[in-house]
Amino acid sequence: MSSTFSAIETLRSGALEHPADCVTAPHTHATGQLCYVETGLLCVETGLGRWVVPAGRLGWIPPDTPHASRTLSASLVQVLHLPPELCGRLPSEPVVCSPNALISAVFARVLEQTQDTALPAGDAFARLVAVLLDEVETCRTDWLRLPMPQDARLRNLAKQLIEDPGDSRSAAEWAGAIGMATRTLSRRFQAETRMQFVHWRQLARVMKALDWLAQGKPVGWVALSCGYDSVSAFIDVFRHYMGYTPGRATR
Repeated sequence: MSSTFSAIETLRSGALEHPADCVTAPHTHATGQLCYVETGLLCVETGLGRWVVPAGRLGWIPPDTPHASRTLSASLVQVLHLPPELCGRLPSEPVVCSPNALISAVFARVLEQTQDTALPAGDAFARLVAVLLDEVETCRTDWLRLPMPQDARLRNLAKQLIEDPGDSRSAAEWAGAIGMATRTLSRRFQAETRMQFVHWRQLARVMKALDWLAQGKPVGWVALSCGYDSVSAFIDVFRHYMGYTPGRATR
């Protein structure tokens, strides 16, 4: 218990306020980071993929994880730094989750008590931190991770689709473009990302749409730029992944 208390005594937090398109170069932290996005949109990239953290979501970055970040719109992010001793039960890779009311309330309370140089001592604060970790451990994660394939040709394909989600070439057309059999492309892409090509591209489009919507682009423009023939088709896919319509993302 004493080691746990010692770890809790090293908790620190702070607020990060960034303008739109603020880029942070690849780096690591010895601590784990719980990041609550109050306003704006945060993108985190590692060698494994890309995560988007919209307003109202909680992002987790484990200790010693090389990552870069970019604020896709003007953002206010509350960050809680967790010492490694408290991170063992949390995921070993970045995740994005939808905090319930209890997580939101406890997180806010912990932030309030860790922004001072002297932390509150005793069992009460330790229990508060324990509740936060318990809830985050079991929190529902969102479909906001875009895994990247490791094969060089597939990785280059994926990067092109991230930059130009309106590219509507089929898997067969892409296979021909990169010199790979269609079945091989489909098999390797799913093996390396654990997603079918068509579903991966849908999620890539949704994540790019979040970027554009945060910039204030009209829903119709975003739908067409993401390669959809109709706004209604885009709205259906967006709602499937996000649980709400793209109109809400512009507010």
